[in-house]
Amino acid sequence: MDTINTITDLLKIALDENTDVSFYRGHSNTEYSLKPSIGRNSTKFDKWLFEIEKSEEVSDAMKISAGLQQYEWWALSEFKAKKTPFHNENLNYFDLMILAQHHGLRTRLLDVTTNPLVALYFACENESVDGELICFNKSWSKIKVITTGINDELPNMVANDIRGFLLFIRNLDNYSYVIPSHLSDRIISQNGSFIMFKQPLQEILNGENIQKLKIPKDRKLIIKRELRKLGFTKSKMYPDLNSIASEIDSNLFEQ
Repeated sequence: MDTINTITDLLKIALDENTDVSFYRGHSNTEYSLKPSIGRNSTKFDKWLFEIEKSEEVSDAMKISAGLQQYEWWALSEFKAKKTPFHNENLNYFDLMILAQHHGLRTRLLDVTTNPLVALYFACENESVDGELICFNKSWSKIKVITTGINDELPNMVANDIRGFLLFIRNLDNYSYVIPSHLSDRIISQNGSFIMFKQPLQEILNGENIQKLKIPKDRKLIIKRELRKLGFTKSKMYPDLNSIASEIDSNLFEQ
């Protein structure tokens, strides 16, 4: 595994004429898996299991998958019903899932970015452990692209009815690339997009055209200082008053 010790190391890779990267993801901990949040801690889906006839003939994996689908149905339906006082725009289910993920709901989406320095910022967030920057090679640009918002490719039943939506995504290929509409300043600031998993319990493995770059924990503070000089600050990544106040405080008391 190649190592990134400074921003220059990453730029040499990102700007090399032979580099064939579609998008990036930053992990603050090398132990993190490349799967969406809904696919982690899968044993917690036991409470959502459907009543399946002859359940002894159904594998544990199928039971967990059924529980995941039941959770997804209820979670998105309830989020749609309860979001109105805070966000009254009428969203299709693709944008609803993105908004829900943005606010912490478990979904089948995995955040990625087209900006390598954004990914590097996230890889450096936790300074107590080694981080990792994942490069998704050009073959990933060939997966199905879904643009949210108004999209003539998607029938209204698919985008606006939860039954049609869940059926649609379960009949896609293993991965789809989701380009979000501008739901939030954060998505814009982070050059954000998503990989949507057909099977969110399955992890993207090393052989699936990805490259992993190690970020040593003892280099993270140095890299974060370099990023700050280039404008990649907390208030840039998380554009809200909390981040601005935190950034001012950190700058004034930095040793």
